Amino acid sequence: MLQNLREEVLEIGHQMKAYGLIAQAGGTVCARDPESGLIAITASGMSYEDMTWQDVLIIDQEKNLLAGDRRISVATDMFLTIFKKRPDVNALIHTHSRYATAYATVKKPIPVITTTQGNIVGGEVPVVQTVHVGPYDQAFYDEIADTLGSGWACNLAAHGPICAGTDLNMALDVSVTIEVTAHTAWIAKFLGEPYQLTKEEIQGSFQYCQAAVGQN
Repeated sequence: MLQNLREEVLEIGHQMKAYGLIAQAGGTVCARDPESGLIAITASGMSYEDMTWQDVLIIDQEKNLLAGDRRISVATDMFLTIFKKRPDVNALIHTHSRYATAYATVKKPIPVITTTQGNIVGGEVPVVQTVHVGPYDQAFYDEIADTLGSGWACNLAAHGPICAGTDLNMALDVSVTIEVTAHTAWIAKFLGEPYQLTKEEIQGSFQYCQAAVGQN
């Protein structure tokens, strides 16, 4: 069932590792099939090197397991809440990338200091203020979805980013971009206070990228 989507989810997991966005078995990749509404999600606590596509589970939007026999990710309810509130989102990636997570530890948004972040993310990366160590509840999932809002990334306080996309490639682009921006912001602090793009510049940058960049 949905083998191609499961293989794509696993490939994005490998790319997350290659880009240094996760360590060991950290992070989660999830994608929704636009036609059926079914969801492919990585299994809990497995290193991507050890996974095959069969270890990527298929669930419905009520969390019923339809394919796979691994333990489901603890991020599942969080992702399902976002999917229900954002019909335009079909892919979600959770990483523990170092520089983006550093912003999560101080509960500060990642600012838009590059046109690249404006192009790909379309705004700053806000922080979910509640530090939740589990067990999780629906109020926490709702806070995450509300913090993400209509944007493409948010940061879990003291934990790490959640990045969204219309597809898996976009979600990965967002994940890489916010990590590079967070790293650049840290370097720029040694040179001076980095310039932050205005709302108009961010909007223009995002719209330009959507219209002019890529092969679509």
